[in-house]
Order: sequence, then structure tokens, then C-alpha cells
Amino acid sequence: MIDARLYAYIEGVRADHLELRAMVREIEKLLAAAQAARWATVEVQALLAAVEDLDRHLREHFAEEEAGGYMEEALAIAPRFGPQAQRLVNEHPVMLQQMAQILDMARRCVTQSQVGPELSRLLREFFTTLRAHDAAENRIIQEAFNTDLGLND
Repeated sequence: MIDARLYAYIEGVRADHLELRAMVREIEKLLAAAQAARWATVEVQALLAAVEDLDRHLREHFAEEEAGGYMEEALAIAPRFGPQAQRLVNEHPVMLQQMAQILDMARRCVTQSQVGPELSRLLREFFTTLRAHDAAENRIIQEAFNTDLGLND
């Protein structure tokens, strides 16, 4: 049985990952709309706003993890996951650099529709990386606490 403090911690991780997934789904929806509209300014501006929100969320999420946040409790119980957790932390700067490139491309796409296909490619590649990163975090937490986050990783 998981005590109340750990249950709250696990629920916090789960909620944050669900929010992240919802943001990605929304961007995918907005990306499809922008493509269908042939990268019209209105659709691209909505996409840009969602990408900016994702960037802010990821910066906060990664900063919390790097300050000991999500993984600290799991590593206290299961230190054997230390090397895996460190690999995930080491991915953060690379992923933030990818987001910076995506943001730059999305900003240019507002006035230069020809960059839309490249923006689409970058977003799809990033989402593949992000989903793998998220799944690896979930596995550590689930195995450390012997629980299922219910995120179907």
C-alpha cells in the first residue's frame, strides 16, 4: 500500500504527464489544421501559441526534474535507476534546443508559409523523442513504486 504522501507524488507525476500529452495532441490538431489551410497566418499563429505554451511547460518540467523533483522520490526508493534518470536529465538540453529550433521555425512560418513542411517534420520528430522520454520517466517511476500510472506506456 502506498502512503498518502507518495500517492500524492505519483498523482502529481501522472497529472503533469497527462497535461503534457494533451498539449502534444492539441499541437498535432493545430498542425493538421495549418497544413489543411496551406499554412494560412491565422492557423499558424494558433499553432505558434500552442508551441510556445509547450516550450514553457517543458522548461518548467525539466527544471523541476533537474532540481530533484519527479525522480528524487523514485531514486530514494530505487537508486538502481540512477544511471537511467541521469540519461534522461542529459536529454533535456538537447530537447530544449530542438524546441528553440521549432519555435524559430514556427515564428518564421507566420510570414513564410514555405517553411511549413519543415516545421511539420521538426514537430513530428520532436514528438517522437518527447514520447520516448516521457515513457522512460514513467517506467522508472512505475518500477520504483511498483505501481501503474495508467498512462499506457
